[in-house]
Amino acid sequence: MFPFLDRAVFEERAFSSSLPQYLSENKEWCVLYYAVMAIGSLYHDHGSFSSFSGTSWWIFRVALSLFPRLVFGKRGLVSAQVT
Repeated sequence: MFPFLDRAVFEERAFSSSLPQYLSENKEWCVLYYAVMAIGSLYHDHGSFSSFSGTSWWIFRVALSLFPRLVFGKRGLVSAQVT
């Protein structure tokens, strides 16, 4: 397992004009994207991960809502990294 992100690849995809397509077609990457955005929001003092408390929580809840699909769905490297 790889417990890290390739920053260049992540940023390339995150800043791509194809981001909406990546998010809709790849649920593993979508969960990863929203988790990273939530951590970044937390880092910049926009709330906490306490339920219903600030921007960080509202971003993270998107990742949480998709998480069960990863746990009970098809397994792969990205799924393992996310879980």
